[in-house]
Amino acid sequence: MRFVLVYTPVKIEGIYKDVIKGVALPPQGICQLAGVIRDYGEEVYLIDALAEDLSEEDAVNRIISLNPDFVGFSATTMQILYACQCARLIKEHDQSINVWIGGAHISACPEETMERFKEFDLGVLNEGEVTVKELLRYYKDGAPSLDNINGIVYRSNGKLVKTGPRAFMNDLDSLPLPAWDLLPDLRYNYRQSVARIDRLPAASLTTSRGCPCKCIFCARNVYGRSYRGHSAEYVLKMIDFLVERYWVRSVSFEDENFTVNKQRIVEICKVLMRKKYDLKWGCVARVDMIQEENLKLMKKAGCTSISFGIESGSQRILDILGKNLKLETINKGIAMTEKIGIRARGYFIVGHPTETIETIEETKDFIKKLPFSEVQVSFMTPFPGTELYGTANKYGTFNNEWTKLNIWTPNFIPHGLTKDILMVKQKQMMREFFFRPKIIMRFLLRMADLRNFLKYYRDGMTVFRFLVRS
Repeated sequence: MRFVLVYTPVKIEGIYKDVIKGVALPPQGICQLAGVIRDYGEEVYLIDALAEDLSEEDAVNRIISLNPDFVGFSATTMQILYACQCARLIKEHDQSINVWIGGAHISACPEETMERFKEFDLGVLNEGEVTVKELLRYYKDGAPSLDNINGIVYRSNGKLVKTGPRAFMNDLDSLPLPAWDLLPDLRYNYRQSVARIDRLPAASLTTSRGCPCKCIFCARNVYGRSYRGHSAEYVLKMIDFLVERYWVRSVSFEDENFTVNKQRIVEICKVLMRKKYDLKWGCVARVDMIQEENLKLMKKAGCTSISFGIESGSQRILDILGKNLKLETINKGIAMTEKIGIRARGYFIVGHPTETIETIEETKDFIKKLPFSEVQVSFMTPFPGTELYGTANKYGTFNNEWTKLNIWTPNFIPHGLTKDILMVKQKQMMREFFFRPKIIMRFLLRMADLRNFLKYYRDGMTVFRFLVRS
């Protein structure tokens, strides 16, 4: 059997398309699935249409040239229509090709997605590795029957059948390494922003699954709330592969919350120090899940930046979001991170439920008060699978058009505000943060490494042009 796994193309419109153009992360989900299929002994290819900026037609021509038996798309909500358009072209070419869909969107809206997009033959829900292995057995040996394979939705005699839920994996170390080698070369096709990396070549990887927190705007469609992590030795195997094959010098850990398990952090830092890599890395964490002792160890092991999801400078808004986080805790955590010498990066959002001009101003003042190295300000977006998706209309107007749902376009407008107000305030926040002498000087100092000067210059000019544009 020949498989082609595809990370779906997508179109970003509006003033933000230039900011995110050329910034892509390796799609670890389909890389992990490709590793499982290859480990099973089947032929598998990967196409990252997003990283290679392929149109639907170009992606489908590439797929068809590989003469597949099965094509699997991975798609977020904003990618789902493009996945369908690709599937339609594939079916027009050859109806016998079996087309699957997986990822966050189908996991959140399985029946609705399959009803709207008839081109998909089967959907893989939530974690897919064990499900795909059972599907391989079914298509190869005829057992077990599809009815007995948990975690799928498929068509049978013109009707949709959704099987029972798939239990989450506990032993992540049992998985083969992600098949990064099947992607277009990591060194040249995955250029992360300079806010996330220190040196090139750079790579990203995910070392854990699930997040125990209950924020109303976060979807847990694929990995759930149950936190599970790879062992430190498995993480080292992943890094070994990236360093030896691609000469990687920077790594960004894309875990939803890298610091949940304190002991695992200690073990990962120790194996990195034992290996004596000249490696810089960053991660994502909750500000109330860091400790001074571990931060010092992380810095010693090469950590240079931590991204914190703060979201708002208003305590009332934080409480509504279910963040379970106090402003005082944020203050202490950010100050401690910067004091130890790790850059603190803040993620913020405008347009929360019950947001007002006053709470936006609170957030703007809060951002400038704390010693962040960088900030990102996006728009509140109620994605399928989140608590907010079902309640958004209670708090404002919500344009629930799947292809428009991304954090760079205001699709949810709280009562009392307008789209124009949100866009103006978002840009004001970023301008007033970045156009300060100490932030400009810090960026210039990071440009001093001549080996990465061109990357810093290009990214810096992209952000500058965005900020000065009306």
